[in-house]
Amino acid sequence: MSSDTILVIFSLLMVGLGIVFGRLRWWRLDVVDVYILMVAVFFGIYTFVDALVKDHSWSDPALAASVIALVIATLMVLWLGSRLLPPQIKEPLRVRYLITQWERIDSRFILLLVGLMLIFELYTYQQFGVFVSHDTFVTPTEETKRELAVFPYWVTSIAALTIALNFCAFVAATTKLFASTGKEYVYWLLLLVLILLFATFLGRRNVFYYMFIFILIWHLVKGRNLFTLRTTYLLLLAVPVLLVFSNIYQTYRYHEVHIAPGLTNNVPIDVAEFVSVGTSAEVTYSNLENRMAMWEFSYLILEKQQHNFAQPPYGIIIWQDLQNTIPKVLWPHKVPYNIDLFTADRYGLPAYDYPTNNFATVQGDFGYLSVIVLPIQLLFVFTSLAVLVQVTRRYPVLLLLFSGMTLYYLLAIESDYHYLVLLYRNIILVAIVFLTLQILLYPLFSRQHISEPAARHGR
Repeated sequence: MSSDTILVIFSLLMVGLGIVFGRLRWWRLDVVDVYILMVAVFFGIYTFVDALVKDHSWSDPALAASVIALVIATLMVLWLGSRLLPPQIKEPLRVRYLITQWERIDSRFILLLVGLMLIFELYTYQQFGVFVSHDTFVTPTEETKRELAVFPYWVTSIAALTIALNFCAFVAATTKLFASTGKEYVYWLLLLVLILLFATFLGRRNVFYYMFIFILIWHLVKGRNLFTLRTTYLLLLAVPVLLVFSNIYQTYRYHEVHIAPGLTNNVPIDVAEFVSVGTSAEVTYSNLENRMAMWEFSYLILEKQQHNFAQPPYGIIIWQDLQNTIPKVLWPHKVPYNIDLFTADRYGLPAYDYPTNNFATVQGDFGYLSVIVLPIQLLFVFTSLAVLVQVTRRYPVLLLLFSGMTLYYLLAIESDYHYLVLLYRNIILVAIVFLTLQILLYPLFSRQHISEPAARHGR
């Protein structure tokens, strides 16, 4: 059989196993299960579409099958390892438990969070000509790219935090939406649309993550199993809608939001053109055809390892990524490297826009041991999340931020070591800000608390 046929079979196998797994685990669904489902759906469907769109006759069918098999094996090891966690760690990871905690959030905080993010986005647009996101470094011309790619360190740091906080606001607003009726329901729905608009600045993948968690929460709150034949039919009917969205988004994404005023090459958009773009799959097809899929990066690394071109460096890649995250103020002479290119260079692969993902990065760093190393890394994330949820039960805002940021990291399948370091840097930053506000504002509230009984006693 050809590689394309093998990829279709194994990708459908991955998606099928994910659906069966989700149906069996639905009423006891935890964060580990959500991660496994996300990988099965996202990685599986991405590979399936890639096999249909492109010709992979250049690849070895057995090796292509091995790539998918390694991902499935890694997920199996992860789930079996998570079953060994103690009950006090498993309980805070249940998604239903997290939803009940998110419902406790004060509505005013969600508004404040969205307002602060909006102010930051408008500030960066005013100062630098872009809405800051992971995609802001891509503009129509190299000249514009050089002009806009230089941001202060504090701006890029807050931008990385803002991306995660937007997701936190989304899950909180989603739980409020399903717990409200009447005018409140309309209010939360409009706020969700605004938050989702922010997400579109980050790329289509982020919209997919948001929709995935929205549908998940919706079915859990309503007490319906997501993995049924009825839901499958509805999702299949939604495919044309998603295709239209992709066509329009891919065509117009840089016309307004990523280019500075005065540098735009905006063109008038009439209704006929808009409809034509939406119904033409050419732009989406071209994007998929020209973009390397996640499985391909893993394949290229595995192929080099199979032919003994290079041995896994066993930790060198993660060490390089740790160096990347150290501010230049602390290490002026550090030399940062793009981790995907650093990994590719280790294996003699050309410079390219490789699809970031943990499976390829850890495979490049530890070889076949990635089947063990990646689950250990993820189990650390799950355990730390459970501990943070337990510690912050008295502080719903902190619980939302810590759990939301961690969940976003887990859903963002196209991530590597760098995103893991960013996650804990953001968690530490939020904790520092929270403790600082507690220390600064505590005297104010304590004086108010003391003065009220005194006033009552005086009367």
